Amino acid sequence: MRPNERFKSLLTRGYLPKELPPPFNSKMLGASGDDLLADLLIIDKNKKFKSSYGRYNHPKNNISRRQLALLNPINYLYISDLISREWPAIHRRMTGLLCSSSPIVFSKTSERAIVKEQYTAFSDRMLQILAQSDRAIRTDISQFYGSIYTHSITWALHGKDTAKALWKSGKLKGDLGQRLDDLTRFAQDEQSVGIPIGPDTSRILSELIGVALDREITREHPSKYYVRFVDDVFLGFEWETPTLRPLSTAIGAFSQYELHLNEEKTEVVDSYGAEPEDFVAELLSYQLPTVAGEQKRGLDYYFGRVAWAAKSKPRKNYPSLAVIYLDNFDIRPTNRTNYVAYLLRTARSYPHSIENVVVALINRRNSGWSLPKQIIGEFCDTMIVYHCALRNSAEVAWCLYLCLILKIKISRSSVQSLSGYLDSVCALLALDLEEKGLTEIKLEKSLWRSVLTTNGFQSEHWLLAYEAPLKGWLKPLNWGYLTGKNMPANTLFSRQVSFYDSTRPILTALQRKQRNLESAIDRNRQFSSLLESYFW
Repeated sequence: MRPNERFKSLLTRGYLPKELPPPFNSKMLGASGDDLLADLLIIDKNKKFKSSYGRYNHPKNNISRRQLALLNPINYLYISDLISREWPAIHRRMTGLLCSSSPIVFSKTSERAIVKEQYTAFSDRMLQILAQSDRAIRTDISQFYGSIYTHSITWALHGKDTAKALWKSGKLKGDLGQRLDDLTRFAQDEQSVGIPIGPDTSRILSELIGVALDREITREHPSKYYVRFVDDVFLGFEWETPTLRPLSTAIGAFSQYELHLNEEKTEVVDSYGAEPEDFVAELLSYQLPTVAGEQKRGLDYYFGRVAWAAKSKPRKNYPSLAVIYLDNFDIRPTNRTNYVAYLLRTARSYPHSIENVVVALINRRNSGWSLPKQIIGEFCDTMIVYHCALRNSAEVAWCLYLCLILKIKISRSSVQSLSGYLDSVCALLALDLEEKGLTEIKLEKSLWRSVLTTNGFQSEHWLLAYEAPLKGWLKPLNWGYLTGKNMPANTLFSRQVSFYDSTRPILTALQRKQRNLESAIDRNRQFSSLLESYFW
């Protein structure tokens, strides 16, 4: 069976996490998925290539972090190929209930194969449930992606009892669920607990399990009082219903799939005392004054409110949203120094905002601003040294990218800290900086060269082991793992397929709005199709 034409874009889009700096493209550059697969199957007929995925440490909010996965492209091709060929069967298990406000939506125009899920639909549905019931339980799954049991993919497709019966009778061999299970394990050093966080394929697999949870929950709880957003669930009920009843329903459904309730995020929401996202509403209605003096006071007030909101709800990404919102306003020349200072202070205090701060600074530079490079350089050096010590990939990577775009040299102390930090994303950015003469001293590369070995492409540092030699930044002693005839990496290397492009432009605020609009159009069109009968 050939890949479903509608979803073939999954083959070469959406394999790297969207949180990486722009040079790390979510598209494989230089070859089509069909061509790569055809050659790979000559080398690896049974698709048993096994690897470890890379890790990218990213701040989830102000108090927690998550490990995103840099999935090996060979494994990603295999998983996405199977999903695209078997999409009708997978999609059948995802439709019918309409309890999910995070359905899988494909797009040809968005940066990734799958459109980012929108929280708005979930928020609206919660409001509607509270209009029909007196109270609600809101909770989510503890470490959802990290605790998914790969064997539960088969359970989600067949039902747990049926899947276990098929397994005992030996009838699961060659089954779709079993093949998805195998390919997922092969992509993570054969681990069966957890699935990689970041690639679009994992988003599909997690939603498949999420819909299976919907079925379990709605057996006991009315579907009109229930909604789910990825792993966040909301169950409405009446005053006379004991609180433990809907809670035990959720716990029971989670346990069926070896998942666990997140006690810290479990709460009873009273329809009379429900707290709306008041700061988001305040943020989106705020108008920054245009007169210079009033605007200065407006900026002081604005960031004061942001600090208050971040302190009151540290799990919310209010500072990050606040930085994005200011892209809508023209900052007067006399206030630009303070504006930049506020941005840098926000990034220092709330690391999850680092991406939006960097994007805001670069876009302002692109619109003609003269930025204080010395101050920004000192900020980046401090952040690089501090976060290298903590092994925080995201903060280091985005500061390196900012220096790369603004052509700011990183200091001796930053170079020394980077040379002792084995992280593929940060190493490639640092090597690019050195190539462009933007390091005060030469990088010490012995630690990075240590991954250029026979098993380097199958290790968690595959991205560095592949891309650095491709760019000519590092030279392995033995090129066999990249150029050998029977090596999967050669399928990519011989075509000069790249995963890093420093010339890739950053999106302007207007382009980001346009892309989000196009994605929203795709999403709304396909979401409405879920209301129609299944037509595949």
